[in-house]
Amino acid sequence: INNGVIDLLIEYKDHYDIIDYKLKGVEDDAYSKQLEAYRKYIESKTSKRVNTYLYSVIDKELKEIK
Repeated sequence: INNGVIDLLIEYKDHYDIIDYKLKGVEDDAYSKQLEAYRKYIESKTSKRVNTYLYSVIDKELKEIK
């Protein structure tokens, strides 16, 4: 990862969830690209599946990024 820090990484028996917190909107394509970089990095370190999500703190909205 060139830039950034994973906000929340949860390990389960068979997969990981990465949740990136945003103050407001979760629609910006740059956020999706950032999560893609995080996903690829974690996948390169493990054989587990990685799910990625954006969470809007103000809107209380969780969006899965595929």
